[in-house]
Amino acid sequence: MFSFLLQLRNLSFVFLMCTISVSAQNATPSASTAPIESALREHDYQHALQLSQSAVQQAPKNPRLWALQGIALSGLGRRHDALVVYNRALAISPDYLPALEGAAEMEYQAESKRALPLLERVVKLRPNDPTANAMLGVLKYKQHECASAVEHFRVSWQLISSQPPALGQYGDCLMNLDNAEDAVPVGFSTASCSSARRYRYKLVEGETQ
Repeated sequence: MFSFLLQLRNLSFVFLMCTISVSAQNATPSASTAPIESALREHDYQHALQLSQSAVQQAPKNPRLWALQGIALSGLGRRHDALVVYNRALAISPDYLPALEGAAEMEYQAESKRALPLLERVVKLRPNDPTANAMLGVLKYKQHECASAVEHFRVSWQLISSQPPALGQYGDCLMNLDNAEDAVPVGFSTASCSSARRYRYKLVEGETQ
């Protein structure tokens, strides 16, 4: 599961950067964000943080700058500070997608109950976001809401297809919903990964008995 979370974290960075770039078309920042974004892409988080802090002083009501600062703080491992900053952005613009995604990621990694409503807001704005849907699938599985979990896992299939823990949860839910025809291919995918033997899901055996 750790590798799965790490992959989600890496993908979250990519989606955040892409989302910020797209949202720039509708934003009118009073300070240039190009140097901050460049530093983030080079993983120079300390420099990005310094640049963003200076920019925020000039434009404190710009959610984009706060979101960039949140990414920098997250990259430095300062998750609590990153969450505070993302929330600052959301206080300015409640539906600002980069801040929503960043806050959701922080809450998810902290295993906070606040992750669920944040992720649901992300999916409402971006229904096909694979990262948010993968996280929601895991959370819904843990809540024993298999019908909802299956829908989110389906959307995020390309992301979870190489992750035995998530595949196991997906397959388990399919079997619980008496959807064995879909569960068997998931079972074969899981069985092809040696690490999947640690998990209790025996989907193909249940179908063939």
